Amino acid sequence: MKERILILLLLATVCSMQAQNIHMALRPDDLLIDNFEGDTFGNWILEGNAFGNSPVSMERLSIWGDNRFEGNRMASSFVNGDAGTGVLKSPLFRIERRYVNFLIGGGVDYQREYVALWIDGKEVKRSTGYNRRVMEYESWDVAEYMGKNARIVLVDQSKEGWGFINADCFYQSDTKLEKEIFAKRMLVTHRYLNIPVKMGAVIEQMDIWIGDKMVRNMEVELGGDEPDYWVTLEVKDWIGQELRIEASKSPNVEQALNQCFCSETPKEENLFYKEPLRPKVHFTSRRGWLNDPNGLVWHEGEWHLFYQHNPYGCIWGNMTWGHAVSRDLAHWTELGDVLHPDSLGPIFSGSVVVDKKNTLGCQQNGDTVLVAVYTSAGGFGYHTRHLQHSQSIGYSLDKGRNWVTFSGNPVLPTLVRYNRDPKVTWHTPTGRWIMVLYLDKQEYAIFSSPNLMDWTETDRFKLEGADECPDFFEMSVTNEPTVRKWVFTGANSTYLVGSFDGYRFRTETKPVKMDSGTNYYAVQTYSNAPDDRRIQIAWMNGSNFPDMPFNQQMSFPRELTLHRVDKGYVLKSMPVNELALLYGRKYIWKSLVVEEKNCFTTKLNTPAFYLKTGFAVDSVDAQILAFDINGLNLIYDSVKQILTVEKENGETLKQMVLKPNEGRIELDILSDIASVEIFVNQGALSAAFYHLIEKNTPSVTISVEGGQTKLKQLTIHELNSMYVPQ
Repeated sequence: MKERILILLLLATVCSMQAQNIHMALRPDDLLIDNFEGDTFGNWILEGNAFGNSPVSMERLSIWGDNRFEGNRMASSFVNGDAGTGVLKSPLFRIERRYVNFLIGGGVDYQREYVALWIDGKEVKRSTGYNRRVMEYESWDVAEYMGKNARIVLVDQSKEGWGFINADCFYQSDTKLEKEIFAKRMLVTHRYLNIPVKMGAVIEQMDIWIGDKMVRNMEVELGGDEPDYWVTLEVKDWIGQELRIEASKSPNVEQALNQCFCSETPKEENLFYKEPLRPKVHFTSRRGWLNDPNGLVWHEGEWHLFYQHNPYGCIWGNMTWGHAVSRDLAHWTELGDVLHPDSLGPIFSGSVVVDKKNTLGCQQNGDTVLVAVYTSAGGFGYHTRHLQHSQSIGYSLDKGRNWVTFSGNPVLPTLVRYNRDPKVTWHTPTGRWIMVLYLDKQEYAIFSSPNLMDWTETDRFKLEGADECPDFFEMSVTNEPTVRKWVFTGANSTYLVGSFDGYRFRTETKPVKMDSGTNYYAVQTYSNAPDDRRIQIAWMNGSNFPDMPFNQQMSFPRELTLHRVDKGYVLKSMPVNELALLYGRKYIWKSLVVEEKNCFTTKLNTPAFYLKTGFAVDSVDAQILAFDINGLNLIYDSVKQILTVEKENGETLKQMVLKPNEGRIELDILSDIASVEIFVNQGALSAAFYHLIEKNTPSVTISVEGGQTKLKQLTIHELNSMYVPQ
């Protein structure tokens, strides 16, 4: 989990959801302790600021996207976000029934965020959340404490991601509060199981069994009534066997599970990549949410893009590795998901290497082995919430199509609670594998291994200004070809340049952020790339595609180059040259003069295009030169040498210093239906922005204030789609 940003993601994605409550039908002899339906906490004792001054109302719960609380209010320590801490203690009450039942939600942390039962002043029971906003049933057997004084205590002492606890409807009963399960049995007859999804529906925990073995589990917004779209699970390996699909019993669940069916192709295959908001040249998964690029590797003519994927919905969750391949970095084919949540938890980010020397010992028939090294995120699985993050491996013998998880997982146990995102590379001088791993609070560790199984820590250091998703690679200096340096990057593209001896990383520069935009995150580069190329892809975090069956997008692949400058070394990035393979219709204007009362406008056939232009700064008589790219304004002040990026409503997204290079500014703009990527002076400045086009007709407008500007040439290439059907 990306703890520093996950709550922002959740808030961005659940705003379309509506809070859904339930009514707890207490029996006549049940004893209500509290259901928080009042305007205050009454006689409960408050400490700290986590729980606010009153139970949280339906209005706020709707914004948060909480589900399955009782009535219209509940207790929550998310009132001040993850940063709030505090304690909420109930008045004393006497144990008079066998069970204390209640609803619980929020984060998983038995030590810092939990609900406890005190008997005569001592804690005897403790429960924590599930890292989800759907409330779950919880029941404590308290028969041995009959007649004793008790107190319920809600505790939140965590400031990390998912650092909150939710609770509701505490009552005593002689009946244990348990989920009632609905089970659907069906014979697997074809390759895919089709599942209906309804956006904003209650998120259901769905488990799939074959006999007594759980083969898949996922959280799904099941759509019993008029599904918004369908998702698929590949079940070809189980053809001829009977599945038992289980979820909480309700009319919606029964209706949804009874609609599930098998087919040889996905139900909505004819709709893939044809949706009105589908980007043309920025990768999106055909169904579901995606985030971090994972396991970027070139192998036998194919560029592999693995990625964090929720195959079963458009919100974050069910972290699985999706998979797509390209032979040219321009055209992409999405294949099936390859690494699924298992007994160690969901599959978080990691990397893939080509084990050319068979150090893992899994090679068969001389075929080269691909090895994935990834985080097993136990705490974020419904059935594995008692586990913490550890590092695991899997391998493929068929070019990444099918994977086997290593029987000895995890290969690296928990060091700190959320250690994650291993990036592995081969270090030739020492003949060992090198792993960089994010620990916590901008700290990273380096490990060494001869075989990808046994790891020894060799170094720790901090990268100020960046967290998680490390990358570590060696590359040549463009203007000093005989010099090679090591580059270390964090998730937001902040990087350090230095030297590495196979054990310790010695930095030679201060941290610098490569991309200056607002939507460029979880950056990763390809291993084993031909011709010593260094190709980077990022997740354009914060994207949103309303009412679409997919969510989030990747950046277009960029080529990195390292340059020596007076103050050390700098990275530059530009779209890979293979972008030209997507060129469609071409437009050229030469010696274009733009005047204050005579702006330039051209309409286009598609929002996906690549624009190239340039100008000598001394030819800019106007102080302001502005480019309107499908409604996103790029405004250059030639006097202040500042580039401002603004939305159409005037909201400023970013201001960047933009100095000319030898008196000129060369500008490249890659536009798509939901993004604008800017490159200045051959990548000396780059900036990626999420921008969903709102205009009916794609267009480019160039205008000036206070004079005129002459552009030597303006070139626009309309772009064709990157998607190639499987």
